[in-house]
Amino acid sequence: MKKVYLFVLGLLIMAPGLVFATSTNGQGSTNGNAGSSSASTDSFTTDETTVTTQTRTQTQTNNPETGVMTQTQTQAEEQIQSEIGQASSQYTPKNSKGIEQRSIVANTTEELIRSAAQIENKGIGDQIRLVAQTQTKNQDKIGESIDKVETRSKLAKFFIGANYKELKLAKQVMNENQVQIQELEQIITQLTSDTEKIAIANQIIVLQQIQLELKDQLEELSNGFSLFGWINRWKNNF
Repeated sequence: MKKVYLFVLGLLIMAPGLVFATSTNGQGSTNGNAGSSSASTDSFTTDETTVTTQTRTQTQTNNPETGVMTQTQTQAEEQIQSEIGQASSQYTPKNSKGIEQRSIVANTTEELIRSAAQIENKGIGDQIRLVAQTQTKNQDKIGESIDKVETRSKLAKFFIGANYKELKLAKQVMNENQVQIQELEQIITQLTSDTEKIAIANQIIVLQQIQLELKDQLEELSNGFSLFGWINRWKNNF
């Protein structure tokens, strides 16, 4: 009986230690599991971020509308800008009307060059590009000739008339422009895309409008009374 009593008493003394040990081991196991779970979660999160980044990069590459241009698109745009620069105006008219016309032709030239870059048929694209470049150069010539006509003194106009030499030159350049406009109209018939046709047709309308304005301007500059202007006019076959 005494041994049983001592055994029970020993259990009562050891019980708190057993409970504490069990609690500690449980907590350690829990913490260990939690640590393992946290590491696993961190690993998964890192992988997911990498995959997401790769997916986003791939999406941006395949979809330019996301705001990121591919290397090919960048090179194409640089080429277009170079062509626009080469076709830029080199002469600044002295009157507001000439400046306005130069600006309109410059915008038309840019649009034609951009349209040419979108056309799959490189031959047709080159034709459009050539017309665009020539239109700008011709507008410079016309603007310079008109400035020379307008700067003739009133006294000179009274005796020998307008500067028919420059008027004739401007008219010849306009005729060249008209031929190129007709070439653009012919090019439209070779295009298969309605979008491309409309883009070129819109620029033709603008160029035709400039032609009409210049025609009226030249007629106005060629008119006016002069004593011997008819001789000068006949001499220059205007």
